[in-house]
Amino acid sequence: MTFNPDYNPFDPPTREAEGRQTQTFNGGYTPNRFVPKQPAYEEPSRRWDNFFDSDNNTSELSRPENPSTPSFAAISGGICMQIQNRWIATPMSSGLLIIDQQHAHERILYEHLMERPQNAGAQQMLFPVNCTFSAADAELFNEMLPDLQQRGFEVSNLGKCTFVVTATPPEIKGQDLQSLFDQMLADQKNSMLQKFGDRDQNLCRSLARQLCIKAGQALQTEEIHQLVADLFSCKMPETSPSGKKTLILISSEKITQMF
Repeated sequence: MTFNPDYNPFDPPTREAEGRQTQTFNGGYTPNRFVPKQPAYEEPSRRWDNFFDSDNNTSELSRPENPSTPSFAAISGGICMQIQNRWIATPMSSGLLIIDQQHAHERILYEHLMERPQNAGAQQMLFPVNCTFSAADAELFNEMLPDLQQRGFEVSNLGKCTFVVTATPPEIKGQDLQSLFDQMLADQKNSMLQKFGDRDQNLCRSLARQLCIKAGQALQTEEIHQLVADLFSCKMPETSPSGKKTLILISSEKITQMF
């Protein structure tokens, strides 16, 4: 057994040490499962904690016209903590930022699914799965087959309202496919009634909502930092694909007024 006499647990991690950190975590947020790994140690031209600063009113969220994409290394030394296994809080120069982990991960997944090349990364199933629907749902599901195939599913119509799934996208890890498709059909019918987005967008939105981490799920420190970094790499980090807020900024002035 060897030890480093110069090691100090309170020193910030070095870049060499950060490079050795695993990107897969047990039971929580798994960055490289859904999102391409961030370039290592890229120096950002603008720090992430200034991302939402506004010259006029720090309580309002204001995104710069050409924001830089922060890397994980840019915020790995920052302070982030999980609250009640639901929110992530981190101090900023203008106040306190609170992130909803479920809505944030939903946004991350949605943008990744939309940006990933179509027909990429399909994984063959060892045992094909049959899914059966009502006559009306089977007709709609059959119409969705081209979109599903473009997103990495391989599905064939067996007739009599039954379909067989032989391959899935890499994001599908042990989920019950019958339940996944049932919810996808319900979301699609609801979107059709509201005339909300096209079918491919609705499919990615439904997948992101079902596959994202949920409120109540505990995350490790590394997972928290990675989730925050991935969120600020999104094109629209402020809202989930469903239009819900992913974060709020409580200004220093408002915090002062509370006391």
